[in-house]
Amino acid sequence: MFNKVGGLFLLLALFFFIFLFPIRIDLELSTKGGEILETINLKGRDSFEISFRHSVNRGIVREKYQINHLEDSFYLKTAWFESYGAGMLDELPNEVTMMEDGDFLRLEFPQENMTSVCYAAAGFAKHKIKLGDTVIDLFELNPYKTTVIKVKRLTIIDILIN
Repeated sequence: MFNKVGGLFLLLALFFFIFLFPIRIDLELSTKGGEILETINLKGRDSFEISFRHSVNRGIVREKYQINHLEDSFYLKTAWFESYGAGMLDELPNEVTMMEDGDFLRLEFPQENMTSVCYAAAGFAKHKIKLGDTVIDLFELNPYKTTVIKVKRLTIIDILIN
């Protein structure tokens, strides 16, 4: 009896490890249709940044997203604006704070987790995503099209299939 129970337990543990247990978490960049353009391993990283030139006020914008590894999500934590006016919110929600930070205005946002964010990169804006030393030009990656950014857990079976 012990051999059958032990074997069943071992089989269930193996199933869990292969199909359910994440062994890697990536930041995935894909098209709206789901085609994967790029993946970046998130090991040891808890944030990423996106920078671009605003299409209306022409100022540089830098956004810092905090990663929530447990929920496969992230949230906009901080944004720095070189110029704030045309094309921007007239009034900020009470939960958002704005302060001067050198030559930029810095906005701090409350934690509102999201599972993805989309950017349509044009040449003028020069959208770049930075994760540690890795910098990816979103326009070069997917010009004039929408790139979907999300956190993705990978199991052994996911890695073997891809």
